[in-house]
Amino acid sequence: MPAGYEVEDPDTGQRAWWDGKKLTPLDANGMPASAQGGGKLTGEERTAGFLGRRVADSARNLADISRRNPRADRPGVIEAGATAINQPGIANLFRSSDRQKVSVNEIDLLDAALTLGTGAAYTKEQLEGQRYTYFPAFTDKPETVLEKRRKLLNLLEAAKIKAGGAAPPMIDEAILAAQEQYGMKPGSPANPTMLTSQNRASIKPGDRFRAGDGRVYTHTPGAGYRPGGAPAKPAQGGRGNLPPGVTAAEWSAMTPQERALFK
Repeated sequence: MPAGYEVEDPDTGQRAWWDGKKLTPLDANGMPASAQGGGKLTGEERTAGFLGRRVADSARNLADISRRNPRADRPGVIEAGATAINQPGIANLFRSSDRQKVSVNEIDLLDAALTLGTGAAYTKEQLEGQRYTYFPAFTDKPETVLEKRRKLLNLLEAAKIKAGGAAPPMIDEAILAAQEQYGMKPGSPANPTMLTSQNRASIKPGDRFRAGDGRVYTHTPGAGYRPGGAPAKPAQGGRGNLPPGVTAAEWSAMTPQERALFK
């Protein structure tokens, strides 16, 4: 079975989350049944789990709506104008049903994620200001939309870290859904993997990655890595002919399998 599904544990008959490797028992609220150290969740952990679940639910809803109606991702001209003059009622009047759902989920996601991160309560005005930071506006250029999507993904990942052992498993599903929605899965053109000596052997054919020289490369089967779309010269390992971003010390420490990735 693919990872990211709530299932019934065949041994206990209880709710559980399958992450592709193991089953995590869930309680009646869909939260991990126990903290990382075992035993019942503390009040603080339950609060973190509650907020984390709100983040995940809102993110998942946004991805679902976007797949059905991509135009609902950003406001129309009348909604944008009404928002600019602080007329929320008028703005909502001119939203489609999907756009209204997007608006509700954006605010709930931000409220839960920011509260989880800081412990502070946010006013409606503050949340509206934060919405401009993380979600597309009517006048945003494509590169600005891409940056906002990157920041939103970072916010989701930060919420998972902050929730710790109380993070609901569905937050992983929400992160994956957002990555798919925005075309920002690790190794994609919009989200190249940062190359390290530890992950070099795991770079998949076709994946993009950023090397130590700052350039983005593509792993192309049979042709080595292609910097910037141009054919790459196979590396032989000599001091003057090393792959970009790889030092002589790193090259000498690589296994033959790791070196073969650069050929």
